[in-house]
Amino acid sequence: MSDPNQNSIEPVEDSGLETRSLPRFSSTFLVVFLGTVVQILLQFLLQILLAKLFGTRIEFEAYTVALTIPIAVSAVIAGTISAPLVTFMNRIGDLKDRREFAGTVLVVIGMVCLGIAAVGMVVRTPLMHWYLQGDQSELEQLSAKLFAILVWLIPANAAIGLFQAVLQQSLEFRIPAIAGGLGPLVTVLTVAVFARDSGIEVVAWGTIAGAVCNLMIQLRSLSTRVQWTISRNQLAAFASLILAGVPILIGTLVLKADSVVDPSLASAMSPGSIGHLRYATQLMTIFVVLGSGTLSTLVFPKLAISAASDRGLFLRDASMALRTLIQLLVPSLVVIFLFGPSLVADLYQRGEFQPSDTLEVTSLMKVLSGFFIGAGLCEIAGKIFVSDHDTWTPNVVGSIGVGLGITAKLTTGLVQDVTSLATITSIVFLSCGLILWAILAFRYGTEILSGAMSGAAVSGISAIAAGVIGGAINMMNFPFSSVVGLFAGAATYFAVLLSIDPHLRQLVMEPRHSSEQIETTDHHE
Repeated sequence: MSDPNQNSIEPVEDSGLETRSLPRFSSTFLVVFLGTVVQILLQFLLQILLAKLFGTRIEFEAYTVALTIPIAVSAVIAGTISAPLVTFMNRIGDLKDRREFAGTVLVVIGMVCLGIAAVGMVVRTPLMHWYLQGDQSELEQLSAKLFAILVWLIPANAAIGLFQAVLQQSLEFRIPAIAGGLGPLVTVLTVAVFARDSGIEVVAWGTIAGAVCNLMIQLRSLSTRVQWTISRNQLAAFASLILAGVPILIGTLVLKADSVVDPSLASAMSPGSIGHLRYATQLMTIFVVLGSGTLSTLVFPKLAISAASDRGLFLRDASMALRTLIQLLVPSLVVIFLFGPSLVADLYQRGEFQPSDTLEVTSLMKVLSGFFIGAGLCEIAGKIFVSDHDTWTPNVVGSIGVGLGITAKLTTGLVQDVTSLATITSIVFLSCGLILWAILAFRYGTEILSGAMSGAAVSGISAIAAGVIGGAINMMNFPFSSVVGLFAGAATYFAVLLSIDPHLRQLVMEPRHSSEQIETTDHHE
């Protein structure tokens, strides 16, 4: 496949080379993983607070409805631009040009996002009326009120994603990890202190405050990496970036359309359906972020570098990514199927969240396990394709699969309740993930799948040990015993895994070889 960037960005010159060593994998993984764990804990805490204060009442459903579209739009924008931005910046050798290019992208996209948010403010009432099914006047009014606040997540979250891409391009993972923890902390504190007396609007404002905190932390680290202006010299490169992002845009649009369709359809179902779907999806998304999200963040810059420099290293990195993904998926599935009811009860069942809600959310989580596996497979496979300058394959496969799923939800009459919604979602994502890895094996050879089966075997052994420890703690039935058992089981799992898996032990315990370097042109202003 021809490179869409080649007419707009000059290749790195051979003169004036700066050697920039890649950071040790284990220390970088630790930073990203710990940052993600902090985010997970804060997300857990936020969901606990929301469940206690609002349960599945209309306030929570209105918050979910108002949040859905801004999250989807910002994810489409950031998802479309972030991956090509990393690839393009890797191919720009001159430091000044790289800063100008990054600044041009961030300023132009920021202006577009602010414009979209302003339009959303104006049309919020008819938009909520169109989005919700049936006679939902009270829900429409409250959703429109919250949407006026949450619509500003479109520029905020899009900027967060693009800032992370610029920092990670230079292999800076610590600042995004710190910002990703402190932002949710602000949200949690705001909700904990003010929401009981001031209601659901405080939750919306707390969400905005957390996003702004994340932005401010990352912004300081961008001063040496970005020139905040629109450079005419970089407009051609920016246009090429947009063209390169078209297939990603198509795939992301379809993907996020699915997440927008579900709450809309659930609004016509039994009371509480939107809330049940939201709680279950949030928990499953946390598992996805902890597993494939962490891994994807770490391996994409490495894959982009090895794809451009060493084909053998690229295939080994891709194979190791799959092996590590399996080792992250297995313990999560054990938690979902064995400890799901206890976990949901410990986290949510208090205040306005009833035992019947626990049963419904737990059931949905099990159904959504296919989504969890498929999302992980799609995420890592997509990064491998994009690293090798193929943005079309993963997005065409994803667009067709998710498009068929949306069609089934809207037109076939298969959807009767939220369980059927979750079932279709799981089938679609799992199918897309398996198809993408089959294409990778066909394109690069079965070497890319090497170690996957052995990785699953050692993961199974480790999961048994973790299940015994975690299950024993869970059976003690003290407050939050399932959460304590979860973390004890996770510690046991990775301890056993390190002891029996020489590949992972070598990866974590030994530094990367010092000759693993990349070369970039060193121009100083």
